[in-house]
Amino acid sequence: MRYNEGARLFYRLLAEHLLIEVGPHTAIQLVVPEYASPPEEDSLAVARALATREEELLVEDPPFLRGADVDPGSLPEGGLVIDCRGLLSTGVEERFHAALSARTNVVVLVRAAIAQLGCRVVSLDWNDKAVIDAITASFAALLGQLGFREQAIEMPTRFLTGGLRQVQSDFSLFEKPSRQHGLTQEEVIRFCESIRQTWTYRGAPVSGTAVRQWVEQFAHFNAISEALASLLYLNREGFIPKGEITNRLVALYHKLMEQDDCDQARIVSIQRPGKSEQMLLYELRDIDEKGPAQFSEVVRSSSICHLVCIDDVIGSGTTFIDCLFEDLGTVDSNELVSWLRRDDNRITIIAAVASEEGTRAIENDTRSHGRVKVASSRLLSHDDSIFSSNRSVFENAERREAFREACTEIGRKLSPSHPLGWGNCQWFTVTDYNTPDCSLPVLWAEGSGGFPWQPLFPRR
Repeated sequence: MRYNEGARLFYRLLAEHLLIEVGPHTAIQLVVPEYASPPEEDSLAVARALATREEELLVEDPPFLRGADVDPGSLPEGGLVIDCRGLLSTGVEERFHAALSARTNVVVLVRAAIAQLGCRVVSLDWNDKAVIDAITASFAALLGQLGFREQAIEMPTRFLTGGLRQVQSDFSLFEKPSRQHGLTQEEVIRFCESIRQTWTYRGAPVSGTAVRQWVEQFAHFNAISEALASLLYLNREGFIPKGEITNRLVALYHKLMEQDDCDQARIVSIQRPGKSEQMLLYELRDIDEKGPAQFSEVVRSSSICHLVCIDDVIGSGTTFIDCLFEDLGTVDSNELVSWLRRDDNRITIIAAVASEEGTRAIENDTRSHGRVKVASSRLLSHDDSIFSSNRSVFENAERREAFREACTEIGRKLSPSHPLGWGNCQWFTVTDYNTPDCSLPVLWAEGSGGFPWQPLFPRR
């Protein structure tokens, strides 16, 4: 049994042993004390196992949302983990109590139990004897399935201090990936020099040395060949120059205008400086002779009932939700909501690339009254993950899973809440001026402290 498969089994066993509270079928609040619980990776894995405990064992990780960002009124369907550890208990209770009453597959991460949240309580406090008993029982059940016969009495203690990966390191419970065919240093250098020839990033050519240094970081994980294969995929499908972004947006805009009265539509700017919107509006300055307007100007015109917003990549959808409805852009959110309620007023957001999750989050926000829509040139789902079985990126399923394990392990150190990209999107997408956070953190996140990871395309 490989590590990834064994880990899912262990965390599912642990979730079942921890969930002993008798009560109504409700959401779960998982209490994770700051200084008395397993490592972060394992705490999040338990949360995911609790959220998917009613599904098949081999399922995708459920979405992971920050409690401060999510709208309780439009929670995604299916298993879900909401991290509320940074919020005050009263705030969590006020925001989520009503939304969680019938959501058995939602897990809320908290630092201490919230009495009025109306959820079953599961503890991960290692000072709690019931937690120690659950961990011990889970290891016993796991070892029975593995046929492990060596001394295992120290496993629960190792797990509490170092997590499941420490247990694997000390006891070798699961199989290690098979060795791959080795590449010579010269072959790697030639590949890296060749693949980067058409790449520029932030206005500068990507050097072969930078590509090679990024690839060589995977040597520790026996995944050099897979790193090279991922770059072939990036070059073929994932690397999007600014010119292609603008071409897609122009095509979407003209298609939209063919379906609408041009006099009734107007491009508006809603994002504050520093976002990609300003750059894109400059690049698209010729498509509308009137140019982009501010919402405060448009709202006074009775002849304009259709606003058009522009972006390159929509990942979580949080940027637009914040700008439209949370007063974090250039828009008075109360004024915009009132405008949307009037007559046939509506907003269309056009994007070169968008995720299904981000599109749903924007369109299903109750404050939009169903009048905010997203039109994208390419809509990405979990089937567009670089690890999807629908894609022929890697040599075989075993090597694909080995590379996923490597990226997950690295990602948990770079971006613990989203080790495979925001919402577990697992994209391998880059524009030549920035990298979306839905892409794997191994591409864009810089390491720190004891883990000096060097990204190939660092995010702005």
